[in-house]
Amino acid sequence: YVIVYEVICFIALKMRIFIHMKYKDIVTAYRIDEQRKQNKLTQEYLAHYLGVTQASISRKLAGKAPFTSPEVKSCALLLHTSTDYLLGLQESASREVVA
Repeated sequence: YVIVYEVICFIALKMRIFIHMKYKDIVTAYRIDEQRKQNKLTQEYLAHYLGVTQASISRKLAGKAPFTSPEVKSCALLLHTSTDYLLGLQESASREVVA
């Protein structure tokens, strides 16, 4: 079991993901980063928009720190998507209106 744990930790470090991060936090970071890239926005711009440092955004996008709820909401507005998508609760990145 020790060897399996060491292998998992090695893979997680190579992927810059910490074991203690929750799965949803990793999904959120990945989706925000993908949407940021699709919208051709820099980490610096996202940091300025959220009112945090570029170093903080870098840590969050790498899965080393979670995004706060207000940050996820702001990202959804900036990236023209839904918070449900960013949180991994919806598969489609487009905003869907439910009637």
